[in-house]
Amino acid sequence: NAQGANGDVTFLINPGTYNGQYSLGTIPGSPGNIHVRSVMNDAATVTLEFDAAFPLPNHIIELNGTPNVKFEDITFHALNNDRARIIHFTGDADYLKLWDCVFIGSQSTSTNSYFDRVLVHCDQNNINTPNNPDYLQVLNCDFRYGYQGIELDAEGNSGARAQGIMIAENRFEDQLSLGITVNNATGEIAKNFITTSGGNSYTGIRTSYFDNGSKIHRNTIQAHATLFGCTGIEAGNTQNTTGNQIHNNMVTVSASSAEVWGIGVYNLWDMSIIWNSVVVTGGGASSKAFYHLSNFADAQNCVIRNNIFVNYADGPALQTTVPGNKIGRASCRERVSS
Repeated sequence: NAQGANGDVTFLINPGTYNGQYSLGTIPGSPGNIHVRSVMNDAATVTLEFDAAFPLPNHIIELNGTPNVKFEDITFHALNNDRARIIHFTGDADYLKLWDCVFIGSQSTSTNSYFDRVLVHCDQNNINTPNNPDYLQVLNCDFRYGYQGIELDAEGNSGARAQGIMIAENRFEDQLSLGITVNNATGEIAKNFITTSGGNSYTGIRTSYFDNGSKIHRNTIQAHATLFGCTGIEAGNTQNTTGNQIHNNMVTVSASSAEVWGIGVYNLWDMSIIWNSVVVTGGGASSKAFYHLSNFADAQNCVIRNNIFVNYADGPALQTTVPGNKIGRASCRERVSS
C-alpha cells in the first residue's frame, strides 16, 4: 500500500493459522496480478481468521479499488457471532478471483443486521458510484454457515452493470437465509450446489437486473426452511435486454409449514426458462413449483418450455397472477401425490 509495486506479486503463505485483518487500496506504481495462496496449494493448510468485535471494521479482507487480486487455496474463518463478514470489496476491484477457498461464517440464527454476516460482500450500490467491480470469479469454493454466502450489490444507475461475473462450481452449505444474491450485473451463475436444512425465509439464488444475456444454469438446490418460506431460484427485472436464461437447474425445496416456490420470476423480458426440474416436497397450501408473480403483463419474448414442475404440497405446479403472462409452453405435472 505504501511503496507500490511494478509487475506481478505473489504472497506464499506457510502452513498455519493467522489472526488479523488485511486491506488493500489503490496500489501505487504499475502493479500486475496480486496472488495470495497457500504454499502447499491446499486450503486445509492455511487459515486466516479474525474476531471483528465492534468497533473494529467488519472484515478479514478488504479491497477498495484494488484490481487483479486472486486468493487461492486458503481457508477464511470469521470468529465473531454477529459481525462475520469475510471479504468486503468495493470500487473497481476488477478481476477479483476467489479460487478453491473455504469460507466459514457465523452460525447465528439472528435475522438482525444480516449484512454483517455475509461471507463475500460487495455493497457498491450503497456508495452510489458506477465504478463496479467487473469480471469477478468465484470458482470451486466452499461456503459454510453465515447469513448469506455471496451478495454482489453493484450500482445500477443509468443501466450500469458489473460485467462478466462468474460464480461456478461452488458449494454453499447451511446459510441461514440466502445462498447467492446478485443485483445489477451480467454473467453466469452455474454448476453450484446449494443446500440447507434449517433455513429462515430461505432463497438459494436471487437475482435482480441480472440481464443482457445472463444465465442461471446447471445449479443443484436442495433446501428446507424450518422458519417461514423457502425459494429455490428467484429472478426478476430483465427488461429491455435479450438472451437471458434459466436452464437445466435441479431444484428441490420445502418448508415446515410456510409457502414454498421452486422458481419465482417477475418483471421479465426475453427470458428462456427451459429444461429445469423443480420439485416442491412440502410446504404451505399456497406453494408453487413455478410462480410468475408480476401483477401486470410483463412476459415479452419469454418462454417456459420442456420443464418438469412437481408440487407435492397443496398448491399448483405452475401459477401466473396475470392471464397475459401464461407464456410459451409448459410441461408440468400438477399436485402429484406419492
